[in-house]
Amino acid sequence: GSIEQSKLDFKDLSYFVPSLQSIERTIDFSGNLQGSINNLFVKDLNLSVSPLSYFKGDVDFKGLTDLENCLIYLDIHNCQTSKLDLESINLKKFGLKSNLKLPVELERLGVVKLKGKLDGFYNNFTTNFIINSDHGNLTGDLNCTIDS
Repeated sequence: GSIEQSKLDFKDLSYFVPSLQSIERTIDFSGNLQGSINNLFVKDLNLSVSPLSYFKGDVDFKGLTDLENCLIYLDIHNCQTSKLDLESINLKKFGLKSNLKLPVELERLGVVKLKGKLDGFYNNFTTNFIINSDHGNLTGDLNCTIDS
């Protein structure tokens, strides 16, 4: 079904994940859902956590109820963020020991934009991408396997 532009507060999610209770952040989202929770396809997904940081694209999860074996396909039409926006997320409220601290050099990149595709599992995937920043562009293909 179609989800019109909506807002979701992390406090609402805390009903399912109590550790999210103290996070003061809202997610704006819209998209077209198809399938069941185990085989979920979302076309034209728009997720935004700030005016600067957002994801626009299609996502497909096969076997979502078994994360270890869930097949993920992302078609990223436009995703963007910045060093300052990422560092503004209080990761301690997600149960991590410290907040994200990125190298100061990344600040010079300004707003970083990403387009591309990702196909595979969380620990074994292939991706092709184009990254744009204030200092240039990067195009690449990557095969990634993460040992457990």
